Amino acid sequence: MSREISIAISARDGLSPSINSMRSSIKAFDKDAEAAAREIQNLEKKQDSLRGSQAKLQTALDGLSKAIRETKKDYKGLDDAAGTEKLEKLHKQYIETKDAIRQFGDEAKRTQKEIVNLSDSQNRAENRVGGSRFSGESGLASKLKNAGIAQLFGSAASAGLGVALTSAYGVPTGDAIGSILSGAATGAAMGSIGGLPGAAIGATVGVVSGGIQAATQIFSAQDDAFKSVVQEQVQNQLARQQEDLSAGSGIAAGREQSLISFTTMFGGDEARAQKYLDEIKAMANTTPFLYDDLTSMSKVLKSYGYTDEAGDLNLIDTMTAVGDTGAALSMNTSDMNLVATAIGRMNSSGKTTLEYLNPLLERGIPVMDYLSEGFGIAGDKIYDAVSKGLIPGEEAALCIKEYMQDAFGGSMEKMSQTYPGLISTLQGMNEEMQNAMGEGYNEERKKGIQDQIAYLSGESGEQMQEANRLIGEYQASLENQHEEAIRNAERDVMESEAYKLALAEENGAEAGRLLAEARAQAEADYMNSDAVQDRINNEKSLISSVRQSMLDNDIYKNFGYEMGLEYSKGILAARRDANPLDPSQYMDGLDALERYGDAAMDPGNEARATPQALGNAYGLPYVPRDDYLARLHEGERVLTAAEARAYREGGAGVTVQMNGATIREEADVYKIAQALFAELRRTQMIS
Repeated sequence: MSREISIAISARDGLSPSINSMRSSIKAFDKDAEAAAREIQNLEKKQDSLRGSQAKLQTALDGLSKAIRETKKDYKGLDDAAGTEKLEKLHKQYIETKDAIRQFGDEAKRTQKEIVNLSDSQNRAENRVGGSRFSGESGLASKLKNAGIAQLFGSAASAGLGVALTSAYGVPTGDAIGSILSGAATGAAMGSIGGLPGAAIGATVGVVSGGIQAATQIFSAQDDAFKSVVQEQVQNQLARQQEDLSAGSGIAAGREQSLISFTTMFGGDEARAQKYLDEIKAMANTTPFLYDDLTSMSKVLKSYGYTDEAGDLNLIDTMTAVGDTGAALSMNTSDMNLVATAIGRMNSSGKTTLEYLNPLLERGIPVMDYLSEGFGIAGDKIYDAVSKGLIPGEEAALCIKEYMQDAFGGSMEKMSQTYPGLISTLQGMNEEMQNAMGEGYNEERKKGIQDQIAYLSGESGEQMQEANRLIGEYQASLENQHEEAIRNAERDVMESEAYKLALAEENGAEAGRLLAEARAQAEADYMNSDAVQDRINNEKSLISSVRQSMLDNDIYKNFGYEMGLEYSKGILAARRDANPLDPSQYMDGLDALERYGDAAMDPGNEARATPQALGNAYGLPYVPRDDYLARLHEGERVLTAAEARAYREGGAGVTVQMNGATIREEADVYKIAQALFAELRRTQMIS
C-alpha cells in the first residue's frame, strides 16, 4: 500500500527588485571590465619585456664577474698598467650593469603592483554586481539560480544560528544541530531547480544528510578525545618510568657512596656499615626524616664520638632524641643538624660552654633548666657554673639528651600522622621505590660502562682518537677557507678604484655596497669550491646510507609508522580488542548515525519525542496518534486538527501532494531519503 505524504511549503519572492537593479548595473560594468582586461594584458606584456631585459643583463653581469676574476689572476699585484686599466674598465661596466638590472627590477615591481591593484579593483567591481557578465532577465535568473543564491542565504542563516547553538550547548552538540540546519538549507537550495517539489525533496534529504553529518561530528569528537587521552596516558606512564629511573639511579648512586663512607667510618667493616644503614632506612620509613637527612646527622654525631654500639652514645638513640625535640618544636633539618652538632661538640671536647648551648637555647630547648636540675645547681647560678667550666661536657651532653627524651619523646610518631608528616613519609617510600629501580639499573649498567672504558682505553680507542683528530682538522680547514675567501674579496674591493673613489667622496653607502657585494660573491665562490662540494657529497652519501638502514628489516615502521598507527586507532579499535570475535563491535560506530537518520526520516517515529532523539525542532508533519508526546520550543505554534486540515488544503501555503502512481517512482520523499541513507551506509561513506 502506498503511503500518503503531505508537505506544506510557504514561498515568497523577495529578490525581484534587487535583480532588476543588478541587471541595469551589469551592462555598464561589462564595458569597464573589458577595458580593464585590456589594460591588464598590456601591463603583463610590459612586465614580460622587463623581465627579459633583466635576464639578459644578468647574463652580461655574470660574464663581467668572470672576466674580473680572470683578469685578477692574470695581473696579480696590479703592477701592469694595462691590467690595471682593464680591471677599472671592467669594474665600471660591472657597476653600470648592476644599476641597470636594479632599475629594470624596480620597474618590473611597479608594473606588477599596477596589475595587482587593477585586478583587485576589477574583482571588487565584479563582487558588487554579482560576479558574472550576462544580460537578460531569463539569463540573470538562471545564473543566479546556478550560483546558488538561495543556498547563500540559507547557509548564512544556518551559520549564524550555529554560532548561537554552539554558544548555548557547546561543541560538538551545537555544531551537530547546525549541520542539520545547514543540510536542510543546502538541500532545499539544490532542489529548488525543480520548483517547490524539488525544494521539499532537497530539504528532507538535507535533513537526513545533516543528521548523518551531525552524528559523524559527535562520534569524531568523542573518538578524537579518546585517542588523545590514550596517547596522553601512555606517554605519561613512559615519562614517569623514565623520571623514576633517572631519580632512582641518582639515589642508588648516592647510597652506594654512603656505604663506602660509613664503611670507612666503621673501620672498614662493610657489613657493620650496611647493618647501620639498614637501621637508618627503617627509621626514615617511619619518621618525618628522609634517608639523606639521617645519614647527614649520623656523620656529624659519628665525628664527635657517637657509635652504633649500645650505650649512652648510641647514634640511633641520640638521633631519635634530637628528632623528637625537632618535631615538637617545629625545627627543620638544618636546625636539628645544629642541635646534634652542639651536643656532639660538648661530648667530644669535654666542655660545656655558652657557645655550644646558645644554638639549643635559640631553638627553644631549655637546656639551662635541664643542667640546673640534672646537676643540682640553682637556676640563678647555672650560668656562672657554665662560665667557670664546672660542668663536664660528656655529662652535660648525656643530661641534655635524656631530658629531651623525657620531654619530647614520641613527638616524631605523632608528627608522622599529620599531613606534613605523612607527605614526608610518603616521599621516603617513593624514594625507596625509585632506589630499587636505580639499583637494578646501575648494577647492570656498570657492565656496559666497564666494557666501554675498555674499548676506549685499548687499540680501538686510539684509532677513534686519530679519526676524531682528522675530522677536527677537516672542519677547521673548511672554516679557514671560508674566512680566507672573504678576506681576499674584501682586500680586492678595497684596492679597487671604485672603492677608493667612494672613500674620497665620503660615500659610505657606496663603500658599504661594494663590500657587501664582494662578501656575497666570496660566499658564492666558497659554496662552489671543491671542499664544500665534497662535504655536500659526503652528507648526501650519509643520508642515502641512513635511508637504506631504516628500510632494511622495516626499521622505520617499528620506530615511526607503527607507533603512529597505534595512536591513530580509537574507540572501535578498543572495542574490537576487547571482544575480537564479536562482529557487532565493528559496526558500533554506525549506531549513532542510524539513530539520527531514522529519527530524521520517519515523521511518526516516537523516538523523536525522547530527549535522546532529535525532538521536533524542525517541525512534525503529522501527529501519528492520540496522546503523542512532543517537545515544543518557544515561538512555535500548535494547530488544531481543523486548522491543520485547512493549512494542508492550501489555506496559508502551497500544498504538494506526493501520492499515487504518478509520483511513486519519482518523488516519494521518504523513500528517496531512506534509499540514500541505506546506500551511504552500505558504501561506508559514514563510517
